[in-house]
Amino acid sequence: MEYNPLCAGDGVSKPRVFGNRCGFEYYNCANPDKQLRQLKSSECNLEDTISAKLGRNHDF
Repeated sequence: MEYNPLCAGDGVSKPRVFGNRCGFEYYNCANPDKQLRQLKSSECNLEDTISAKLGRNHDF
């Protein structure tokens, strides 16, 4: 399996990293009531976690 990380979240919970798009899409199929959206095409960092807690309208 190719490692091509992406950061995803729901805007409420702490963002999470998926190893690749396949893992991300599998998660969304297996959890239709907890859909995540891609935040960026790399690993999540502290700023992503803070943005998830405060909302996407805050600049750092």
